[in-house]
Amino acid sequence: AQATTSAIDSIQAKLTAGATTPDPGRFREKRQENTAAPTSAPTPKPVAKPTSCEDFSTKYKELIDMAAKVSDENIAQIKVYVDALIDADVETLCDAAERSTLAGETKAKAEEAVKSTKDYTGEKETKVEELKRKSMKILQSKIVLMRSLKREMKPLFQLLPKLMPFQPTTPKAGEEKTPEGTPPAGGKTPEGTPPADGKTPEGTPPADGENSRRHSTS
Repeated sequence: AQATTSAIDSIQAKLTAGATTPDPGRFREKRQENTAAPTSAPTPKPVAKPTSCEDFSTKYKELIDMAAKVSDENIAQIKVYVDALIDADVETLCDAAERSTLAGETKAKAEEAVKSTKDYTGEKETKVEELKRKSMKILQSKIVLMRSLKREMKPLFQLLPKLMPFQPTTPKAGEEKTPEGTPPAGGKTPEGTPPADGKTPEGTPPADGENSRRHSTS
């Protein structure tokens, strides 16, 4: 919409540059030839760059008629008109008299179109700012919620180690495990269990009493 406002201002400036007061009769005649703006459509129709003063005049009037009633439905079509007219050399297409006449014919409608497009732009900017504010509020609320959850969950995290199942501990420093088949320190074995090398400490009968029988026999 801002581009439309600038385009209309630029075209009006070119039309009024060095313009003289148009002939009233010619002005009335041209007003009668003016046609209504085309019905807006969701899909914009293509608009060719004007190749004559009459072509430029027709398309410019259609542009300002639509811009005076700018809306979400016709803004795309307005842009197509702007793109076609903004680079047109109206000073070459129209002589001084034709430009003066067109300026008089379109002055009031152009002012209305400029006002409408500025209002439309302002409303859009207001909506964008409102959406930004709402987004910031939502973001701030999420941040506050996350911080609150973190504070409330901290005691649970501290309690988790106590709730974990018992884990076997590793031997402490200095403690040794006896490998299988190796007599423990001191030469003692559990009662009734022969030592790994089949020998017993001197003076100690084996668990099965074999040495006792030998002594009896002898």
